[in-house]
Amino acid sequence: MDLKPEDLINRCEKCNGTGYFKETSGARGGVGVTFTREGTCPECHGRGGTLTEAGMAIAEVVRYVKRNG
Repeated sequence: MDLKPEDLINRCEKCNGTGYFKETSGARGGVGVTFTREGTCPECHGRGGTLTEAGMAIAEVVRYVKRNG
């Protein structure tokens, strides 16, 4: 079996998998006030993505092995 990261993890679309976001809103063209928000991605909570079904199955196996040696 040839598994790739994308088979196990769904990359977050908001932060493109970085876990971090920066968003600027407000006036354009140098006139007015702009606001910048940045920090941990609110969609993935800084993880960069979520596990697919296959990823969750592998995570469960890892937890089992850790518990049972």
